[in-house]
Amino acid sequence: MTFSVLATTLIGGFLVGFVFSIFKLPLPVPPLAGLIAAGACLGGSAAYQSIHGLLLRSNSNG
Repeated sequence: MTFSVLATTLIGGFLVGFVFSIFKLPLPVPPLAGLIAAGACLGGSAAYQSIHGLLLRSNSNG
């Protein structure tokens, strides 16, 4: 993930939260368990990509 994507995501989330608060709407955010599950999915994806890259690199060397 590049810095520009991360910055855009954070700024967008901030603006959505700000606008929703102005209109006194409930925030469109899942409960804490949903956020933890999303983080675990990202972690699993990163682990797979790392392991896959290591396996491909070790196969090409030998």
